[in-house]
Amino acid sequence: MTPEPPPEPGWVRVPTHPPRATFVMLVLLVGVYMAQLGAALVTGEDWVLAWAMRDVSSLSRGELWRLFTATFVHGAWFHILINAYTVYILGREVEQIFGPVRFGLIFILSGFTSAVLGSLLSPLPSLGAGGAISGLIGAEMSFLFRHRGLLGDRSRRALESLLMFASLIVIASLFIRLDVWGLLGGLLGGMVLAGLLGPTWTVITQRPIAPARHPELKVEDRQPLNRNRWLEIVAFILVLSALLSIGLPPHP
Repeated sequence: MTPEPPPEPGWVRVPTHPPRATFVMLVLLVGVYMAQLGAALVTGEDWVLAWAMRDVSSLSRGELWRLFTATFVHGAWFHILINAYTVYILGREVEQIFGPVRFGLIFILSGFTSAVLGSLLSPLPSLGAGGAISGLIGAEMSFLFRHRGLLGDRSRRALESLLMFASLIVIASLFIRLDVWGLLGGLLGGMVLAGLLGPTWTVITQRPIAPARHPELKVEDRQPLNRNRWLEIVAFILVLSALLSIGLPPHP
């Protein structure tokens, strides 16, 4: 009697979300840059940039809002163009998996993590959404690696694409001045945040479809964004804030 061949990989039906928060972030990025241009045109100086960008001396004076606002200001039109396009491409993928609230938290808190690590390890001022974008890369890489058994080749191909994209950023940093520590901080922050608040997909049904050897798998999120997740996010922010307060040089 010929044994039955092993089941072939089935279709995975997963929960997805429309990319609304991605477009909100794009509107914010472009809107802030337009405000920068308007300020420079009216007053002769870009006071929006001066107020929002991150630099160690300002943080030492207690201007801690810069840890969040630096993500949204940019130094030139090509800077905002590259970052906005990357958010458009990458953000839609990440938000489809994580949903709008988680996406927004990962974007903003990865920018915060980028600002903290960059401020601790580099004296250079920094601005732009690069750290937040690195966080999106880290979050998606972490999610795909954790679900590689469920997603199979789809996970492998996506991981290869993300690694190639991250490699291009590293290569670019050899030729142009990039906040490498900030980018690394964003990447690590995104990975950690994906573990803290990212979805955990678990198979709940396996419905045969023709032919019967090709089942359709339906999954659901077993790690909702509940009270415990919010407490972990608060703890994440407090730990980074404590590290920053210890590592920043005192204001003269």
